[in-house]
Amino acid sequence: MRIVFVSDRNDSHRDRFVEFFGTLTSAFVSVDMSEINTVCEQKSSAKWSSIDEFKTYLSSKPTILISGPLDSVTKLLRGGDYLHIGISWATDLMVYSAANSNNLEEVSKTAKELDLVFVDNYPCENALIAMGVNAKDIVRVPWGPELGLIPEVKIARGEGRGLGSMRKILFGRTLAPHYEPEIFLKAFALLAKEVDDVYAVLVESGPFAKKVNELVIEHNLESRVIWEEEKSENEFLKLIQEADIFVSTPKTDGTSVSVLQAMHLGVPIVSSETNGSAEWVIAGITGWTFPKGDFVQLLEVLKNVLSTSSSTKELITQNARTLIYARAGWANSKKTMSDRIFAMIEENT
Repeated sequence: MRIVFVSDRNDSHRDRFVEFFGTLTSAFVSVDMSEINTVCEQKSSAKWSSIDEFKTYLSSKPTILISGPLDSVTKLLRGGDYLHIGISWATDLMVYSAANSNNLEEVSKTAKELDLVFVDNYPCENALIAMGVNAKDIVRVPWGPELGLIPEVKIARGEGRGLGSMRKILFGRTLAPHYEPEIFLKAFALLAKEVDDVYAVLVESGPFAKKVNELVIEHNLESRVIWEEEKSENEFLKLIQEADIFVSTPKTDGTSVSVLQAMHLGVPIVSSETNGSAEWVIAGITGWTFPKGDFVQLLEVLKNVLSTSSSTKELITQNARTLIYARAGWANSKKTMSDRIFAMIEENT
């Protein structure tokens, strides 16, 4: 049976899915939504002139369509003569659906028509159940790290780049409004006035990078911020390993691969309290948390982590590692997905 994967995203998550689904069958096709004319502002490079024409292509032979996010892609492709698996990107449920009743009804209708839905955390699973999706049709697959591929060699923190014994706090998320890097900078600006030996590390990645640089200047932090170029996955893992603290400040979140990577690498995690992160970052047990959007509380948490004894930090980071190994390996998630997909193929051939 043919498997067709469609998304409108161009990120590491999409790349992971393309690589994985491509191993399941030789009859695999990956489609970007820009290749369908009606949703890409009449681009001449489109392979199909309309959604209906694309659905006809999907129905031309036995097909499993896998699409996501639910709000921007899956909703446009529902109702065809093919098996349909939706993938939630978390924001489609936690942000788009929650914004207003029209969005909620739209995504609810889409989800209930699907044969399966893949989600990456319990809050999204519960949201779908609340919308009326049968629990047996929801597959929870954390987008966690590829545990066996993460380098285990520890880098001595506080060394390298001419920083001597300076401690480094890594803002480990993309510089985009959704992840609220300004909350981190406000907290760090106050921290830098109180603690002499800390540096912030920012990666130049995301649409908010220029604005964040302006905020660095506005807060007089040029001498206390290290800018890193966008990294490959392995390079980013090394950057995480060098950090003394990994900070994540989104206003809403699913299962963050970078957060789980840092937990696996034994780096103390400070995260805003979101539905998605609460599943992994448990205050005092696997990490440290603060109310989302509250930079004053973030400041206090950062000071707390910096002053916490090595033995306590080791206990908490080891707890985090244990949790990730038990519940979040990408290999386990791939097996879960492939088992359900092959079961669907067997049932329909």
